[in-house]
Amino acid sequence: MSWRMFAVPAAMVVSLLLASCGGQAENPQARAPVAPPEDIKLEASTPLSAYRKPLVEDAVVTPRIRGAVEVPFVVLRAGKAAATVELDIAANQSTLRMDNGQRIPLARPGVPVVLLDLGEARTGAIVRSLPDSELWLADWTNAAKGMRFTKVKRPGVEFLMFRAALFHEGVLNLVLYDNHAAKNYLRRLRLEGNQWVAAGPELELPTMEDPAGTHYEMEPPVFLFGEKDGLRILAGTLNAKAGAEWIEVKRIEDCAKVLEAIATPTGVGILCNRKNVDTLGAYTVVHPAGEPPEVLPLSQGIPWKLSWDEAAARLAWRKATDTQSYGEMMEHDIQRGQNGGMLELGSNNIEGRIAWSQIYYLNGFMDAVHLARREQQAFDVFYPLLEKLRLRIELEVRLIDRQLGAPEGLRTRAFTKDRSLALFGVQTSRALLLLTRYLEEFPGAPPLANLGKFEREVKALQGHIEVMANAGEAEKWLAPGTRHLRWPKGSAFYYDGMPVPYNHQNEWAYGVLDAHRAAGGKTDDPAVEAQREIIRHFISRLGKDGRFPEPLAWDYWWGHAYDGYDEASARSLNTPSYVGDKSAAWISFRTIDLMSVLGARGYVAEAGGEGFAVSARDLIMRGEVYPFAARSLDMDGARAGYHSTVAHKYARSGAPWEIANVPWALATLPAGKEAEDPHSYRLNEKVVGRLPSIASAGADRRQADQLLLDYLAIALPYNASMATREAGRELGGKYVAWNLAYDMRAAVLAYERTKDGRFLALFERAADRLIAMRDDRLGVVDDLRGRPAKSWGSNRYSANKQKWVAWDAFAGMAVYPLVKYCVVARGMPSAARLCAQYRKVAEEALAEYGPYWRDDEASGGGFYVDPYLEDIAPLNHMLTLGLVHIELQKLGASGHKDRAIKLARFFRHHWKDRNNGSVEWEYWAGAQQAKHKSATAEDVTHAQINVHFAYESYKVGNVITKDDMAKLAKTLLLNVRKNQGDWAADLAGGGQIIGSGLHEGLTGWVILDEFDGGVARLIARFVMEHPAAFPLGNFSYATGPIAMAYGLPGLLKRAP
Repeated sequence: MSWRMFAVPAAMVVSLLLASCGGQAENPQARAPVAPPEDIKLEASTPLSAYRKPLVEDAVVTPRIRGAVEVPFVVLRAGKAAATVELDIAANQSTLRMDNGQRIPLARPGVPVVLLDLGEARTGAIVRSLPDSELWLADWTNAAKGMRFTKVKRPGVEFLMFRAALFHEGVLNLVLYDNHAAKNYLRRLRLEGNQWVAAGPELELPTMEDPAGTHYEMEPPVFLFGEKDGLRILAGTLNAKAGAEWIEVKRIEDCAKVLEAIATPTGVGILCNRKNVDTLGAYTVVHPAGEPPEVLPLSQGIPWKLSWDEAAARLAWRKATDTQSYGEMMEHDIQRGQNGGMLELGSNNIEGRIAWSQIYYLNGFMDAVHLARREQQAFDVFYPLLEKLRLRIELEVRLIDRQLGAPEGLRTRAFTKDRSLALFGVQTSRALLLLTRYLEEFPGAPPLANLGKFEREVKALQGHIEVMANAGEAEKWLAPGTRHLRWPKGSAFYYDGMPVPYNHQNEWAYGVLDAHRAAGGKTDDPAVEAQREIIRHFISRLGKDGRFPEPLAWDYWWGHAYDGYDEASARSLNTPSYVGDKSAAWISFRTIDLMSVLGARGYVAEAGGEGFAVSARDLIMRGEVYPFAARSLDMDGARAGYHSTVAHKYARSGAPWEIANVPWALATLPAGKEAEDPHSYRLNEKVVGRLPSIASAGADRRQADQLLLDYLAIALPYNASMATREAGRELGGKYVAWNLAYDMRAAVLAYERTKDGRFLALFERAADRLIAMRDDRLGVVDDLRGRPAKSWGSNRYSANKQKWVAWDAFAGMAVYPLVKYCVVARGMPSAARLCAQYRKVAEEALAEYGPYWRDDEASGGGFYVDPYLEDIAPLNHMLTLGLVHIELQKLGASGHKDRAIKLARFFRHHWKDRNNGSVEWEYWAGAQQAKHKSATAEDVTHAQINVHFAYESYKVGNVITKDDMAKLAKTLLLNVRKNQGDWAADLAGGGQIIGSGLHEGLTGWVILDEFDGGVARLIARFVMEHPAAFPLGNFSYATGPIAMAYGLPGLLKRAP
């Protein structure tokens, strides 16, 4: 059907404008029902273990921002290309880092909020300028030769907000929000000659029906899809189709807001927040084939990452049910959030975006840190994100501090009748709360240059539109002389002459009291008596019984603004008469009031009553205030829980401000046991999302090296965070040895070849993490030694997982890259201190296994025994220690050459020669116990560790000869590689490598290319011929990056 805008009554517009000055506006009929009695109550998880607390502090240390840094959580995509963004906040300069390694500096100060494929080899971006927040369209074919900038505007409108963009059939479709008109508009541009021109009339979009009211049309995410005869627009409840001059509108059933939408072969698939969340579910899926919306049961977890299952020809989605998937979902929502994940970074407050969007989500980021410091589940959810969150907080807070020093500061045009600039106390006070909190959460952070002056201005209401008053209202509302805030008659606000609503003055009082507390002020200080009076006023009106009121009894306003007045009273110039606002406060206003009262405890005796704490917990649990209000109760030592429906409802974010609630929901939801990820699917997904071209890296060495650097910039922090997250538990040592250590080795080998210091920088940060999670640093007792070992352990490989054992293989894998670093960085003064630390860590780890060394008369060598297994250690276990001995031998450390030689003799002694000139050996060569003996040859993946030991032994002249290395090459080419082009799973040619799941170590054999020039080429061909098994091409799995670090030419060719 066609659609035409209906007229909105002026009184309604004014009411909504007033409401928007304080958060989310009220729509009483749209309020969600109270959670049903049968709703399950979810409580906070157990307190965080003491040994994990330093791990959190290490992750959130204040980052040093010098020059350009990559903006966390921002990956812009256009077609098959992807880009991250590096931002120099001092210069307001952004650079796009394309996934092919190309760097594209933007020629105008600002941040890109979307990347565009404009066809015919033309790329574009919408850029939000810094610091003035204007929108510009940048486009280029060859950025080095120039970049065109076209201002994105509407006639007579100063500032627009970017909402969505799609280039379709030669037309660039832009959805833009005009805050003054409170509407979204569709503008279409076409490139003609050398300029962008209108490709049709501007269309005003229908309301998206945000639950908070029509002045929040900038909040719901917008999704655009090109169709044969128009443009599909999804946002909020809206499902619209736009033609050249028309819009056809439908509404999405049982949908409060579209969270995700994708194109499928049969139409658009949609994932929504439900309109009315109940125990049946919080989310609904709208299938593309016309099926009824599907309500997703709470028991299935939180749906996210909508996709199309080609085999089933149906929509599919992931289900977040455990701590790792909760964290991944939160990261996913931030990355796909508004403005390409930039959210409001760098915005000014002209349209109120700092106050009513940025401050919300920055508090959410800090809440994730806060909760990770306190609770075990929160640690598990958020630890992998903490470093990114900390850097993002730092970038945005520094920009806010800079904005405070700008001439307009936090002034806004969004809420004045004449669009004049004005400072609102409800906005400045929440900024003061944020910045005060920032300095307390991160005491090591540098001071904020403009905070002191800003705090004084907020407290004195200097330059604000509000004034402090002690008269103007009837005694039934407050006692004569009681101080409160008013908009003076003749000021630019719509309701000049009126007292400000409760939440406005409560938040101002809260901000001033909190800053006073943080500065060590006395709670009876007369200097903050006015703020006490404001809080007491609220309590006297709405908290008479020592409790917070129920929502329907929670008034938004008071005084003449509540009662109403006529024109004859001459109370207001801008609104001469008014019927009065007797509405109940919207959930955001209630939240502000509640946090303000609780924040005044200590200053206002009544606020400290048990009734307020008890009723606050009840309101939080039922979802009658936002989940993040629980922060105000944390000082009591036990935070509030939530009904299950509440936690599910707030687990996902669409608008930036909604991020504020997510950490509290995710830290409280039931968390099942997460599935292990032996094949690194989750890491692969992250890498492909950032580097979509990695699986098909071409023959350019420079590009391959940049891809390796980019890969390690993702993989090293990810694996370090996962290992740290699991430190002291079953999977911690596994992540250290079989994930993190391999990538650390790749980084140091890449530096050895390229001398690119960026590889070492990545390595050093990972090494800090690795050392910090050693068992003795965590206080985890080894059950064999009866004390914490200076090594890395797990209960994973003991019977029934009953004993914690510091395994030899873990130690060798962990410290080998540390001593390798010392070898390749020899002579570098900057590395001397680190090398001393790394050597000490390595030698301490080896010393743990010294008592288990045995000389071996049969081979003339020696071996390590495994005290838990009560037998000779498996070859790959002992030879990881052997690799460490070799590197220490290179450094001249005494005693290590002898051990390295004896291990090489023992290994070589157990080779079995074959007629074709190859060799094989058993996994447990030399085993004494019958249960450990086997005639089966070792598998390819474990064997690559031993091959690497042989290679390093050969390089230093320890036992292994060039002929021996040639034999190993023949083992690969004649036994493992079969005649039909398939590859075997073991050294004798048994099994199939792909079907066995043992293909992950194949690329570790590329070092044998030195002894047979076809090895690297054949491995690379096999990898490229099996993309399903090797999703990152030559970079797949732990050994792939190591292979690429060697820089062998044969790896750079794609299979023909």
